[in-house]
Amino acid sequence: MCGISGIVNFYKKPNTSVANMISDEIIHRGPDSQNNWTNNFCSHNITRLSIVDLTINGEQPFLSKDRKVSIIYNGEIYFTLFLSYYCSYLHCKVILE
Repeated sequence: MCGISGIVNFYKKPNTSVANMISDEIIHRGPDSQNNWTNNFCSHNITRLSIVDLTINGEQPFLSKDRKVSIIYNGEIYFTLFLSYYCSYLHCKVILE
């Protein structure tokens, strides 16, 4: 199972060193990689346990093209084809590899 942690602070930019220390505490949950993403009010980290997708294509967080929106999640998306059709219907560009 992957490990997910984060800090949200709407008054000042989160301290990334604190977010990274929290992530270091859960590295045993996902020993294959450790990544983070920070903006002006949020810092989230993921420690990844690679099971299905062993390539770097499964690295998280996933970022929007303009790098303003990110997502991290724990699990596997099994309905990618349906999701890509639905996102196309909403005029979102989806890239599946």
